[in-house]
Amino acid sequence: MMEDRSIFLLGFMCSGKTTIGKLVAEKLHWDFVDLDEEIIKRDGRHIKDIFEQHGEEFFRGVETAALRDIVRRKRTVIALGGGTFISHENRSLVTASGLSVFLNCALPTVVSRIKGDDSRPLNRSEESLNKLFEQRLPIYQMAELTIDTDGLLPEECATRLLAAIRQ
Repeated sequence: MMEDRSIFLLGFMCSGKTTIGKLVAEKLHWDFVDLDEEIIKRDGRHIKDIFEQHGEEFFRGVETAALRDIVRRKRTVIALGGGTFISHENRSLVTASGLSVFLNCALPTVVSRIKGDDSRPLNRSEESLNKLFEQRLPIYQMAELTIDTDGLLPEECATRLLAAIRQ
């Protein structure tokens, strides 16, 4: 298996990275880290506030700095932010440090999960979500492993992920 590496979960917002990540970490008896939560702890502000006060480019720099520290951890399941894997530098950090797993969730599922959630700075409209999803999908597909999550409970997704990495 991956004794000295970590598992990085990536995918669009509301694809289940945190929920599934916690389950996988628990089953492996590994640590779990949510990159967005780590950024909030370090900065003292919510992601949306960082975006509003300093813009996306500033936030992405903060995100990369946090990721640089987190990739040093071993035997950790890490839920990345929805845009983390888009950066070439971040993809390189992830690829060198562990297994990248794309949690593939269809856009209609994302839209149903995100309705009314105003804490996400890039959730402006269904049209903007669709455009962002289409831009990011080819990059998400660069992950080493893809787990299709639509129609599955988080526990089922975790079980599939574990079965895939044990093969």
